[in-house]
Amino acid sequence: MSYHLIFAILGVGLALAALLGSVYIVFFAVMGVWGRPAASGSSQPGEPSTRFLVLVPAHNEEAGIAPTLDSIRGQLYPHDLCRVVVIADNCRDGTAAVVRREGFKCWERNVPEVPGKGQALCWALDRANELVFDAAVFVDADSTLEPGALGTLDRELKTGARALQLFNEFELSDRGWFSLLAVASHRAAGRLFWGPRQRLGLSVSLQGTGFCLRRDVLGHVPWKAYSIVEDVEYSLNLLLRGIRVDFVPSVKVTSRLSRSVAEATPQRLRWASGTLQVILRYVPRLLIAALRERDFCLAEAALALSLSSRMVLLYAGLLALATSFLAATFWQALLIWVMVASAGVLQFTYLFCVLRTVSGEGSVWRGVVFLPLYLGWMLLVHCLAALGIRRKAWTRASR
Repeated sequence: MSYHLIFAILGVGLALAALLGSVYIVFFAVMGVWGRPAASGSSQPGEPSTRFLVLVPAHNEEAGIAPTLDSIRGQLYPHDLCRVVVIADNCRDGTAAVVRREGFKCWERNVPEVPGKGQALCWALDRANELVFDAAVFVDADSTLEPGALGTLDRELKTGARALQLFNEFELSDRGWFSLLAVASHRAAGRLFWGPRQRLGLSVSLQGTGFCLRRDVLGHVPWKAYSIVEDVEYSLNLLLRGIRVDFVPSVKVTSRLSRSVAEATPQRLRWASGTLQVILRYVPRLLIAALRERDFCLAEAALALSLSSRMVLLYAGLLALATSFLAATFWQALLIWVMVASAGVLQFTYLFCVLRTVSGEGSVWRGVVFLPLYLGWMLLVHCLAALGIRRKAWTRASR
């Protein structure tokens, strides 16, 4: 076999992967744009009865935690059914003092040799075993909950849900191109991927903040997720144990957004590095479990995890184009070009759907103009993540 033929086979494989992956994401995006929203919970309000433990992990959040606490205090839910605990993890500022001044319980964890949000949550959940609660709600210290969040979670749990994720939104801090594209990409995940998956009965991923777990779930699958993307890792552990995470599109948890590329890079690098680790670790496990249990949902979850970043499809297409120039014949190269072009059309369709989510909130055309710069920044982030940069750091993002 000549090396030209090897490159042709490699190019066709990469182009086919880019094409099929593009079909996959556009399928969900079209559902998200034109499909009906998923039904949420019971239509009958009922009497609130779920005893919630709200855990707020915080690391050096003295300056910004007050709005989070205010949003929890403002919940339209009986206060005697809600216990709030802030986890001040390895803080070097006055986070704990602010929390207590606001009238909330604060647990301080000082273990600098074992840093990490996942480790902090495990520590807090072990300590919470002594408390009385039916479900735990996790809210980051830079997030705010809508007033009806706990009431909605209460109704969802009464319908039989065991793990829930609220709609995760970024606050549009300004009208700049970076904020617009960051908000669009984040919002699109909820509207164009997680929402449609909920309608199809597929599990969604926990997203770090605004999620809820029944106490029996925490007993059945103890928190042992210690990677940088501990939320995704725990979601996969739930799925491997047969527990689905449901999506609640009707209630938002809003996180503050880094306002510039320089501020956002450390956080995005942390996410990308952690996600790569989880992909390498869990995709084989999901595929093996899918074959063993003959479970299509596990195989589909492996695909969804592999496409955590849509940039993977762009990389596959570009690599396919590069190998096409080393193919054995013109017809082999032409086949690669046609598949890559088809994938490109689908990816532009997806980008249109993404930008459509922020129409009316800023200049979409400005977003289009700066899109190559945004994609170039993401490429740099992924390259650094592949080198293992910031793989173990949990630091407060600048905002």
